[in-house]
Amino acid sequence: RRALLLLGISMTLLAFLAIPALGAQWRLSPSAAVLAGVSLNVAGDTLVATAVTREGMSPEVWVIPTDGSGLTRPTGRLTFSPAFSPDGKRLAFLSVRGMLGLRSDRTEVRVMNIDGSGEIAIATTFRNTLMPGERVDLAFCPDGSRIALTDGSTLMIAPLQGEAVTQVDLLKTPLHGGRVVGWTNDGTEVLMLASTWKPAASSTLAAVGVTDGDIRVLHEVASGHIFF
Repeated sequence: RRALLLLGISMTLLAFLAIPALGAQWRLSPSAAVLAGVSLNVAGDTLVATAVTREGMSPEVWVIPTDGSGLTRPTGRLTFSPAFSPDGKRLAFLSVRGMLGLRSDRTEVRVMNIDGSGEIAIATTFRNTLMPGERVDLAFCPDGSRIALTDGSTLMIAPLQGEAVTQVDLLKTPLHGGRVVGWTNDGTEVLMLASTWKPAASSTLAAVGVTDGDIRVLHEVASGHIFF
């Protein structure tokens, strides 16, 4: 019985030791990766992107200097949809990375310094099945204290600390299916743009109040398109 117990412990230890090597095999090779989305920091010297396999799998966040000096991978695998903070020092991104680097059953909004340090989870998203193939827009507010994100059905405002997460249901509004394009300068409203083609073409550009969810239409086209 003792021999069986020792054998079980040994097999468990071997499994834990093998996981880092297995994770390394899952890392994307630059020559085989496809960039699913790219954004530029304010200074114009660094890009951040979601890299995936040709099949759209195994996403990870890459930081790419524009001087061509190489890339870094601060987040590990199963992370995607990165966005720069206004000062360019931090990244917000989505993660389905769980314990031991395996896939989790929930999607988290996470923030870290651009060098990979100081990573924290600030919220769990509106759905647990988000992946890179689905467009999810993230945007920091001007002072960097909150992050807005949407999947087109729900707008979420996630503070980095101290406050409760706010959600606005977009399903029965002209912003259903829209995307986050930024914030107003005072940080009180999130700017969104939505276009629909059926049953009739229309586009709506609006500001959404972060405390009350009120929608203030800035521009609306009833029979045309705003392309984005």
